[in-house]
Amino acid sequence: MNKTSNVKAINIRDILQIIYKEHTRTKSQLASDLGLTIVTVNNLVTELVNAGICVETGYVSNGGRRAAVYGINSGYGCIIGLNLTRSEIVCSVCDISLGEILPRVAVENDISDVMTSLSRSGSILKSTIDKLQGKNILGIGCTVPGRTGDDGIVINIPDYPQWNSVDIRSALSDISTLPVYIDNDVNAALLASKWNGLAGDADSFVYLDADGGLGAGFMFRERVFYGSNNQGCEIGHISIAPDGPLCKCGRRGCLQAYTGKEELLRRIAKNGRPDITGIDDAIIACKKGDAAVLNAFIDAASYICMAIRDVVMLFDPELIILQNKWINEIPELFSLVQKTIYDCKTDRDGLPVRPKLSLILDRGRKVAESAAACVVLNKVLRHFEE
Repeated sequence: MNKTSNVKAINIRDILQIIYKEHTRTKSQLASDLGLTIVTVNNLVTELVNAGICVETGYVSNGGRRAAVYGINSGYGCIIGLNLTRSEIVCSVCDISLGEILPRVAVENDISDVMTSLSRSGSILKSTIDKLQGKNILGIGCTVPGRTGDDGIVINIPDYPQWNSVDIRSALSDISTLPVYIDNDVNAALLASKWNGLAGDADSFVYLDADGGLGAGFMFRERVFYGSNNQGCEIGHISIAPDGPLCKCGRRGCLQAYTGKEELLRRIAKNGRPDITGIDDAIIACKKGDAAVLNAFIDAASYICMAIRDVVMLFDPELIILQNKWINEIPELFSLVQKTIYDCKTDRDGLPVRPKLSLILDRGRKVAESAAACVVLNKVLRHFEE
């Protein structure tokens, strides 16, 4: 790609992301938002309209001439998202504006059984495609709790080695001729955070998923960081104690082993509440004032704070988006996280050393619902870079 086409691709991407975030925009507003000339914006918006991705949605007037307002053309096409988790398979369908157009389907699944997981995924996918007869399907996005290659082959799911080298793309491509894109679930959440506006204007940020495990995705200057072998950002499998608890990956002392569900429930039982067998019950007990449960949560949260500090030291992001159910619902735990961010932002005298650093919680389902779809969206829009 030459320099001119690269600038054009970046400008088009920025225009689209602003429209996704704000829903509608005039050409003059886009020019002001991006610091571009009105002529440049006019040419780029015209190209997006001619491609069918954007459409005029109305007009606004500020006392002078009326200006056309542009939005994403939801009729351009739809995307199928397939999210393969450790306990279920979730299928969602949305249009290109990320609006859901079919009810989500969730089926219980044991990821340790590779063949059954692929068979169920294929059945769900076929049923979904049948429901979309007559619609323009742009592609299928599939996410997995591990690292994958550009060829759609699983490189590594640390706690499920039986998935290593499994060709998910080929398995799903046998169902239809639609393009299939595979990616890590946290990288997909990272993309969704950008496209749905959760990340705001940040172009270098981290999505840290601390629900059930500890995974991270890093976007650097609008690009997802994958690493040389597509295995970057495995923050959860950094060992902090060679003789620590056994992690599902087979090693000892991984950060994930200290923050996972099993270890948290073990701590709660050790603190005198062996009757609590689920995270939801633990949250309820904590909200009722159970100090033993709260202390177990605090212990686990301290390791998440350790991961946050490591992320800041490694990547120096301007924003961290944290996904964690119990930190979201228990104020004492969020206070620990806030203090960690404050300590990373300032030196011992309270002077700012990282003024461009903030943290927000992913409090909604929008990211999870659109993550797999955004893997496709990110690929579909790349044709403007050619």
